[in-house]
Amino acid sequence: MFIRAGKGVWWVLALAFCSTVAVAAEPPQGMAALVQKLPCDKPEEAQAILQEILKGAPDSVVELTKMLKEPGKEDDSKARFALHGLATWVQRPDAEAERKLFAETLVKQLETGLPPQVKAFLMMQLQLAGGPESTPALGRSLLDKELCEYAAQAMLAIKDRAAIALLQEALPKATGPCRVTIIQALGVLRAAKGQAAAVKALGDEDRETRLAAAFALANSADPAAVAPLLKGAEAEELYERSQMTDAALLLARRLSETGERAAGTKLARQLLASKAGGVHVRCAALIALAAVAGEEAMDDVLAAMSSDDLDLRAAGISAAIAMPGEKATQRWVAQLKDAKPAAKVAILDLLAKRADAAACPAVIEAMGDADDAVRLAAVKAAATTGTEAAVPPLVAKLAGQSAPERSAAQTSLLQLRGDAATAAIVKQLDAAAADAKAALLDILAGRKGREHLKTILGYTTDANPRIAAAAVGALGKLAEESDLPTLGKLLLEAKDDAVRSAAERALASACSRLADKEKATATVAAALKDTQGAARAALLRVLGGIGTQGAYQALRAAVTDADDAVKDAAIRALADWRDDAPAADLLQVAKTTDKPAHHVLALRGYIRMIALRKERSAADRLKMCQEALAAAKRDEERRAVLATVTDIPTPDALKMAETCLANAALKNEAAIAVIRIAKATSGGDAEGAKQAIAKAAAASDNAEVQKQAKEAVAFLDRNQGFIATWLASGPYKVGKTSVVHDPEKPDAKDIKWKLVAAAGDQPGFIDLNKELGAPGHCAGYLKCQVYSPKDQSAVIESGSDDGMKIWLNGAVVMDKDVPRSFKLNEDQTKVTLKEGWNQLLIKVVNGGANWEAAVRLRTPDGGQIPGIKLKAE
Repeated sequence: MFIRAGKGVWWVLALAFCSTVAVAAEPPQGMAALVQKLPCDKPEEAQAILQEILKGAPDSVVELTKMLKEPGKEDDSKARFALHGLATWVQRPDAEAERKLFAETLVKQLETGLPPQVKAFLMMQLQLAGGPESTPALGRSLLDKELCEYAAQAMLAIKDRAAIALLQEALPKATGPCRVTIIQALGVLRAAKGQAAAVKALGDEDRETRLAAAFALANSADPAAVAPLLKGAEAEELYERSQMTDAALLLARRLSETGERAAGTKLARQLLASKAGGVHVRCAALIALAAVAGEEAMDDVLAAMSSDDLDLRAAGISAAIAMPGEKATQRWVAQLKDAKPAAKVAILDLLAKRADAAACPAVIEAMGDADDAVRLAAVKAAATTGTEAAVPPLVAKLAGQSAPERSAAQTSLLQLRGDAATAAIVKQLDAAAADAKAALLDILAGRKGREHLKTILGYTTDANPRIAAAAVGALGKLAEESDLPTLGKLLLEAKDDAVRSAAERALASACSRLADKEKATATVAAALKDTQGAARAALLRVLGGIGTQGAYQALRAAVTDADDAVKDAAIRALADWRDDAPAADLLQVAKTTDKPAHHVLALRGYIRMIALRKERSAADRLKMCQEALAAAKRDEERRAVLATVTDIPTPDALKMAETCLANAALKNEAAIAVIRIAKATSGGDAEGAKQAIAKAAAASDNAEVQKQAKEAVAFLDRNQGFIATWLASGPYKVGKTSVVHDPEKPDAKDIKWKLVAAAGDQPGFIDLNKELGAPGHCAGYLKCQVYSPKDQSAVIESGSDDGMKIWLNGAVVMDKDVPRSFKLNEDQTKVTLKEGWNQLLIKVVNGGANWEAAVRLRTPDGGQIPGIKLKAE
């Protein structure tokens, strides 16, 4: 497949369905042999084939064209593919000579006796690769009813101005569809003006011809079309009326653009006055009139804005916004002076949307209006109409009594355009009230006023903590790598908590933006030396956000600091670390600290890290859970451990959960954990799982526990013999069993697996749409371990929607890539289980809609396999 992106094109040959033999290793071959290798799997192979064909051009291209056949006669798809490939390939940069040779060869073939459908195909390739050399030959086909459309489209794509004369010359001689095509082409090129044949076509009996002429003459700004189009805009037939109206509106705009503004204005007014088209036509005409006539249309727009018709009123507002010119703005400003408050608000909103700086003086004046709503509207309008002159009154609003005006002033100061406005804000800083000064510093940062960094830095030591904190915050937003030492110094020297907190946030924000985290770490670590107390704690929190190995080591060292505040900051940062590196440190703190808060923080962080590393085995996760439970001092912590144990589907995890049933404070959480784990491990020991569920139900009188226990037993009974719990991964794009995804690769890492269980009325039924999402054309994987007490034959009974592929111990034992509905035990796959644990991997593909599977293992005669055990690992 070739993907084209404009006239200057890079080629892409996508995967297709052909030979993968490398061309470069073979000697030159005949054209037929080369063509047979297309399309190819690899772009470089296709490139080699196309280049080989071009070596023999023009003869090779001629030979290709001779392979083309009339549709339905013979299969010429390979030759068509090759020619289309060449048409795209020759457009690459620095291949102009090849492009021209290819196009000239095709042009010459157009002069031969090739069938019309074949010539049409060649013209389509010229539409891609043709240049000025192709225009004359294409022009000679404009009167051919079978080729006219193809020739015209190619001429339009080539964009050779010489095409205009050829189209104009052909138009008077053209009839039927050729006439329509040529008229449309002239319209696209804006070259129908003055063409008597086009004007005549406006009165043609054929509707398509009339409409083509209407567009062509309107787009070409032909005044001769005004009267016919106005007449057409009153046609009885609705479709033609609407098309003629659209053409008339287009003509009004084109006349104005080409210097005939008066004619365009007159036509727009005529359409506005017309009653034939209804209100939607008047709305469109009003907007066109405003665009064409500018301020001269003000009275028309004002009349529309006061209309009883809501549609026309809305069109009036849109026209007022779009109306070009400073004079139009001044007209609206004049309306503002004597208007009532509600009208003033509407006009100010309108001026804001026009975004014309000419309205700035009037907007500033309106900021002092006696009406609250008018003042607020003026402050908001300053955002788009304001210049630097609007800065002083907006700054004054920052210290005003009205909260809405303060907020709007801050927004407008942020949005004012230009460096002059930023400089004006800086000038206001010294004289501004304290509240306004803090807001202005934040505004400067929002305006990216880094050129005023020196000014901002001067306020970081202001006697007013709020101003100093605002300056530090602004510096943090604008800071680059070179500013980190300054931010660190500000943090260390801060005497006020608010300023220190602002410096901490600023330093953390700046570090987070830097690509080089090691440099950020080095800067903060340097500031950490010989620092104590609150400043040291703040720097440690910043290091926690950076997250490098160096930051980790600094935090580890601080865990033993004599200052409780410093130690607290280090523990908190490690507890929130992005991976599980601090797990051992946190466990040690939880075991040894005599500070309750530190114990809680450390143990909570340690429990969080148990599930962070996806590749950690179930045994290792359980060991961590056991260590956490041993370190726990409160029932709330033990509950957190139980919640983690619940997701470990092993017999040892089940035993651990069972030991907690005797604790009255934990019995309900322990019972839920026992039930869930028992379900997940039931494949290894169904009777043992039922006993564990019964023990959980007996230990708790909680209604939800009893309900889950009952459902779990029913689940085990329904799924007897089926694999009821799996680890699942997906979805992966492309629903084909032949497409390889990470779970099939022995060396793949970081594959995300989740525990899933059978559900629904049918045994072993896994709804993958529910478990993995429903993306359509995709694949998902299920895996588990199967224990066999000896080497023995077995049958995997399976059903799926759609196809399925099965691996046993890494070997493919079944592959069915078919669209189908789910049917229980539809497939029987004979396998040999080895003694001990066997790895079973299932791939289920989906072409859309339902995505389901169910699997069980049986003896060759259909019975239950003695001694078999299952675990989702």
